[in-house]
Amino acid sequence: MPTPAPRRPGYTLIEMLVASVSAGVLMVGMASTLMIASQSLELNSGGVTREADLHRALDRLTGDVRHAKGFTERTATAMTFTVPDRTGDGEDDTLRYAWSGVAGDPLTLEFNGATPIVVAGNVTGLNFDFLERQLLADPLITSRGVIYEGFTHNSRDTNQTSIDVATPAGASEDELLIAVLALDGAHMAGLSTPPGWVEVVRDENGSSGATIGVWRRTVDANEPATHTFTWSSGAQSFAWMMRFSGQDLAEPIADFANQEGKDDAPPAPSVEPGVEDALVLRVGAFDKDEITHDDPGVTGHTPILMDGNNHVTGGAAYTIHPADTTVPGASFSLTKSEDYLTVTIAIKPDR
Repeated sequence: MPTPAPRRPGYTLIEMLVASVSAGVLMVGMASTLMIASQSLELNSGGVTREADLHRALDRLTGDVRHAKGFTERTATAMTFTVPDRTGDGEDDTLRYAWSGVAGDPLTLEFNGATPIVVAGNVTGLNFDFLERQLLADPLITSRGVIYEGFTHNSRDTNQTSIDVATPAGASEDELLIAVLALDGAHMAGLSTPPGWVEVVRDENGSSGATIGVWRRTVDANEPATHTFTWSSGAQSFAWMMRFSGQDLAEPIADFANQEGKDDAPPAPSVEPGVEDALVLRVGAFDKDEITHDDPGVTGHTPILMDGNNHVTGGAAYTIHPADTTVPGASFSLTKSEDYLTVTIAIKPDR
């Protein structure tokens, strides 16, 4: 391991916030580029914890701000802006980063008005000092890591043997698609891997409450508008497809693990990514509709979805793990104990 550089008391956010853009604009519809300049994020926690929190906050800020379409709030301690659709409803979504200004309080992220989640804890200093300036020369190119871009979903509440899921809007060549299919009952033996997809996990609950299939695919130049997932005997189903960018093209999945059981807090297992800044994706299939819709309840993660029908449901959330160390397990939240199947996937960044 190389000798680490000497630490300094503050970390300048602009070092990570300037993303790869062409000479022109960062925000759609604006004639100038947003910069966050001369601000620092100081954390009370020391050592590895402090640095991990910092990297996680910077990665999330970098990924979100570079997709900003417009700002409705810009102060020293808070910013609210819209980004292209991430929930599959065709509407722009709203993000709000905020710090109370009180030393020791966390930096939080609020998604579409939902309960804020902690991005970095124990913040002692934060200043979003916005400047606007034109980029006229070659931009500074930085590695942005894996970014979650959006999802689509579909549901069948009657017994069927297939389900179609639309490709998420804006999918570009070489991006990563991860599809998840949740089935009511035991159907693992008859569950097929669609053409052009690579199986990650195929499993069923030991008590036959649910079945899960997880596949990955790299977007190609002739990506179809929809993909069909099939199984051999009739079952109710819920399926969704997530889109990611910035992944390693040769080996996008650094590690994965799956788990099954019955619980009202279904655990998603730990993984060993072996790389820094992996995007850690948690997905789960659950028997029946004992869920809080749109809230998978995974602490410290950004929610993607929690939805389904009366017979079978599914959820997903993600976080960025800055170190190459073990990613501990995390738990979903149900309103009642039910059969579950969970999978944790570490997506490797292209670096």
